[in-house]
Amino acid sequence: MEITKSCFKCGGVIFNLNQRPGEYDAICSECGNIVSNIKLEKYETMESSCSKCKSTRFKARVKKDKDVENWTVECIECKAAPEKKFVDSELREIDGITRENLILKDTIDELNYRIRELESELASLAYKVSAEDGTFDLKS
Repeated sequence: MEITKSCFKCGGVIFNLNQRPGEYDAICSECGNIVSNIKLEKYETMESSCSKCKSTRFKARVKKDKDVENWTVECIECKAAPEKKFVDSELREIDGITRENLILKDTIDELNYRIRELESELASLAYKVSAEDGTFDLKS
């Protein structure tokens, strides 16, 4: 079932959107309360104004699927949804290929970090073994 989301503080149903990389905030236009932080794909954000009429005021509809809330927002003036766009970590607009490259770079950085952690753990274990029996050599 889909419902219109309202502010839990004042009951308002009109929201402004605050862009951030990989997410956006739905902010009540009446009281300024952050109603929700909506997650998006990595290096993706939602325009904070309508792509058709440039309004910055939106209504939010929420559909619950088990414990997950799926948000959709639409302009209160023309009913259009704001456009999603690809952005870097500083909210500069990028194209799809650049986004894919950033995701690959992040994945490689994460793998390198995990490799360093494993190397450190292995060195620690090797030290413990060599301290116990004196025969283990890390280089062999």
